Amino acid sequence: MNNRCVIWGTGEGAEELIENGIPNLIGFIETKRTKETFKGKKVYLPSEILKEQYDAIVISVKRFDYYTEISNTIKILNIKNTISLFLF
Repeated sequence: MNNRCVIWGTGEGAEELIENGIPNLIGFIETKRTKETFKGKKVYLPSEILKEQYDAIVISVKRFDYYTEISNTIKILNIKNTISLFLF
């Protein structure tokens, strides 16, 4: 199976996920974009990812309040895909 994955976050957690291997990584999401690319992949705003084809979003956060903000954004935009949570 070739699941296309997106990581929500570009911090230390995302770095660790990349080092451990995320197959078919197509890009990253930042709630408030601070860069256009990260690790050679496009960084999307949450609203932009709705136009892309992907199978899973992996949330990579260090603080629970970040997860709460991301979760609220997902609900507001009605993003419907498998979402995994990794707290570092």
